[in-house]
Amino acid sequence: MNELVGMYFSPWTERARWALDYHKVPYKYVEYTTLLGQPLLRLRAGKPFGKVSVPLLITPNERVNDSFEIAVYSDQMSEQEPLVPPAHFAEIKNWTESAELALYSARLRATRRIQASSEALADRLPGYTPNLLRKAFVPMAYIATGYILRKYQLEDDDDEKLLKNMDEFFDKANNALSGRRFVFENLSFADIVIATAMQAITPVEDKYIYLGLPSRKCMCEPALEMKYSSLIKWRDSVYEQYR
Repeated sequence: MNELVGMYFSPWTERARWALDYHKVPYKYVEYTTLLGQPLLRLRAGKPFGKVSVPLLITPNERVNDSFEIAVYSDQMSEQEPLVPPAHFAEIKNWTESAELALYSARLRATRRIQASSEALADRLPGYTPNLLRKAFVPMAYIATGYILRKYQLEDDDDEKLLKNMDEFFDKANNALSGRRFVFENLSFADIVIATAMQAITPVEDKYIYLGLPSRKCMCEPALEMKYSSLIKWRDSVYEQYR
């Protein structure tokens, strides 16, 4: 059985899950825990040194790292219309790469807000943490968020600059989808990239990705939510029909 290691609230993990589910590729989902899960992730990845990250798809024959590569792998495992059609391969890869700075920026802004909220920190603890112990484990979540802030820091991480990075990507997405149902002729991984990136503005409904209220509040960007209300409606429609 394939295994997908990821973080349930991560847009990168959600992209990978969407591609696998779209093509009905079977897999067992394994939640990754920051810091504590690092040794096991290295073992699963077969990579004792160097950079390791999630999502990571482990198949009987190979390890597929990166959501774009997982989407390509999913296409190869199915006879359905591909999410990364050859005719648009380079363009879709470009969409995937252009979303990175916006998502890195969003992660820093949201993580700073989460680190400042004991309720949000408790909310980010693993699901198996007993409710009675969540308050006691908040310091552990604080350390984990500090690790994320250090690991994924950007050269210019001023809050206004981070917001500008996000605005530029969503403006590009808004223009590409203006009056259109999809970026290209049919649903593609480019649409999935944009739809999942919208978590950076306002999270999708809990029935798709469950978030406690404290975490949800920390992930919202009111200024962008107002500016890109039509893009949010598009995201909700794509989720309703294809997720």
